[in-house]
Amino acid sequence: RMSKMATAQGHVDPLDAAFDEIFLAEERFQTQGYQEGFELGKQAGLEEGRVMGISNGRAVGSEIGFYHGFACSWKVILENDPSRGPRVLKAIDALLEMIWRIPIQNAEYGSLTEDMDRIRAKFRQVCSLLGVSPEVGNTKTSLSF
Repeated sequence: RMSKMATAQGHVDPLDAAFDEIFLAEERFQTQGYQEGFELGKQAGLEEGRVMGISNGRAVGSEIGFYHGFACSWKVILENDPSRGPRVLKAIDALLEMIWRIPIQNAEYGSLTEDMDRIRAKFRQVCSLLGVSPEVGNTKTSLSF
């Protein structure tokens, strides 16, 4: 079967060719626009994800750093003052182990939320055993996790 553009002798009718070109141009421009939009959206999404990852990573790192410093400080204090008993020291060691298991470089770490919930719970337990408040500071503007 022959296309509209070709006549019985194999010649292309210029008027048919012009209309076909106009009809196909719309489809071509739509496809091109979609591809360009998709690439721009992809780049914007990557940049937004990078910024969000840096922000969230900084917050999680700060929180983990706080817990680590807290646990190390109390560990030194308790090792020099055995009057509090081994239970608190054991809980601090467990908190430190949980902290040390958090990978620093693994972007594909899927259980961070669950592990952070466990670390927060262990931190509250250590605070309870020590008789200290789990809140950082005493003001409304203080940093708390």
